[in-house]
Amino acid sequence: MLLIIIAVLRNKGKNIKIWHMVLRATYILIIVTGGMLFFAAYSIPLSYYLKAILGIVMIGLFEMVIVRKQKGKKTT
Repeated sequence: MLLIIIAVLRNKGKNIKIWHMVLRATYILIIVTGGMLFFAAYSIPLSYYLKAILGIVMIGLFEMVIVRKQKGKKTT
């Protein structure tokens, strides 16, 4: 949701630094709480490992899209 807000505000020419920092803080919160839940379980199926890896990859991709858009480069 925050990614969409940042994209819309960026297209309107607004400064998005504060929203970008809020999004990064949310990323940290998600990773920390997810890690706590992940390591609290005793037996974890393989699909949970894959989901965790894909979640971290998606956070990285979102971050790359925002930074490239700020620099004015193509995001495709």
